[in-house]
Amino acid sequence: MSVEELNRVHRRYIRISNHFKAGWTFHQFIQGLRKAFPEVGPPNYPADFQRVYSDLKQVTQNLSETAAETAARQLDAVERGLVPLVQSLLAADDAISPGLLRQFFQRVKNYDDNILTQLIKFFLYSQDGLLWNFHRLDKADYLVTKLCTQYLEGQDLWTTRDQTFLRETGQGLWAALDARPTAETELAPITQRLQELRGQINATESIEALHGSAVVQAYRDFKHGLGNRFFEPRVLPEILATNLALKNHI
Repeated sequence: MSVEELNRVHRRYIRISNHFKAGWTFHQFIQGLRKAFPEVGPPNYPADFQRVYSDLKQVTQNLSETAAETAARQLDAVERGLVPLVQSLLAADDAISPGLLRQFFQRVKNYDDNILTQLIKFFLYSQDGLLWNFHRLDKADYLVTKLCTQYLEGQDLWTTRDQTFLRETGQGLWAALDARPTAETELAPITQRLQELRGQINATESIEALHGSAVVQAYRDFKHGLGNRFFEPRVLPEILATNLALKNHI
């Protein structure tokens, strides 16, 4: 096997390993949610992570030019084992509403950036095609906002984290989605519309007027229509800024 083919196998190994890691983190999140909300949490589901992990570990012994073909076959087997795991996790996720996910993170404080990142990446690695389940996108939206924003207590204000963190996080999430590049002509009207919606939110003088207007639902509908472009590194900062405009207004 050529060096180029070996590199391709290695990249595939990294992506499958990352998907497995994100799935394991999501599994742990679901178990924590079931303990916190036993009356409404998702039911039990099959999850043989140990077998898939063992198969994945064996691949590392063959990531060399002489054994790369064996590694490729092993990765086929790992993927076959990972597919039902992911399907079980997604089925469990279907029983978790965006509201329940928010309640969980409002109650449970022992999480860090890595946990939030892995939960988001599980959705991204598992996404198939351009259309998103709206509830799943709402949950990813909440998690991304939680990851990328901070509260300034002295100013009673929510703001985004530093630009380096936002840039690196956005690039990492986009890479996990493995989506096609977005044309500049496609991006311009998206960012312009987000800026318009943000301006409408900021111009609203009271919470009552905000709830009485159509801008909040229009913004939500617009985000749902973005599909994969929601996570485009040039679009995501505009979404975060608009989310915070709404949050600070409320």
